[in-house]
Amino acid sequence: MLARYVTFLMKEMRNMQDNKSRIINATLSMSAVGEMSIHFSTCTYLSLQHICSAAFFSRTAARIEKDYDNNLTDDVKIEYKAVVISSIFSAVSFLESTINEFFWKSSESPQEMEKSIGKDNVQLLSRLWNLKIPRTARYSILEKYEIALGILGKKPFDKDRSPYQDVALLIKIRNSLIHFEPEWVKDEEKQKMEKMLSSRFSDSPLVEKTSLYFPHRCLGHGCSEWAVNNSIKFSDEFCKNIGITPICETVRSKLKT
Repeated sequence: MLARYVTFLMKEMRNMQDNKSRIINATLSMSAVGEMSIHFSTCTYLSLQHICSAAFFSRTAARIEKDYDNNLTDDVKIEYKAVVISSIFSAVSFLESTINEFFWKSSESPQEMEKSIGKDNVQLLSRLWNLKIPRTARYSILEKYEIALGILGKKPFDKDRSPYQDVALLIKIRNSLIHFEPEWVKDEEKQKMEKMLSSRFSDSPLVEKTSLYFPHRCLGHGCSEWAVNNSIKFSDEFCKNIGITPICETVRSKLKT
């Protein structure tokens, strides 16, 4: 009777997941003297929070640009640069947490995965994840996606087109901001970043055209919107390729930039 109740309770708890961002599990155990007990455990996904945050920061950058009246105070400058950089960081965090959660679910919540990609594939993903492949920092974000597609026998991303190219550049921007190193730039000489990015989104209208491209002119709403949209496209393409519902589907209305 108790076991039947636990099964029902687990089913109901799974139905109460908010936007698939949380899993609650229950296990039944019996002591040596015959006493039965229920143990609950929970885990949280963060990928959707990251992409919603990235979109929020991008909308904030757009609002600041719209309200610009040629009077840019220091406080507004700080807020503006902060939300653009935060949008970039959150977009890349979404990409990494999404693929980490994909591998984790194959190991810790296999039933959910088996319906879409098959039991054998789930077991293989789980074994590799538990062997820390591609779990450790020695694997880049894009390598993790490529490994997943290879394991599942799916067509790899086309590295010569969007969204793969854009996401690769986005990750490069994120890394350059985190591990920032100043560089000398000669007059009328374009920075490497400008050569790679200037055709992909517009410069910030709040930064003087004489300023360096990176990390100044490029960091505006155009960049943050590009970061969010290409992260979503990349995730959607991955999910479509392996035959699962896009991870962003439940929060699509919250991702305006």
